Amino acid sequence: MSASVRGNSKNPQSTSAITTLTDKLLEDISGDFETLQKQFSEKLETMSTRLDQLEESMREAMNKKSSVSPVTSTE
Repeated sequence: MSASVRGNSKNPQSTSAITTLTDKLLEDISGDFETLQKQFSEKLETMSTRLDQLEESMREAMNKKSSVSPVTSTE
């Protein structure tokens, strides 16, 4: 390792800048993750609602079909 690189690792300003940058990046990533998590949860809720509606429609169609009496031919 060169002397200049070793010197930078002991430089408080350099360390502080790296720490600040790292903290900022972690905050950004955390914010992005929270946004994605919220969007994902909203999409799951929407899908769940749509599936519930589909199940209800199918249930109604099955009940309607079973309540219709069969037509008998008189010929």
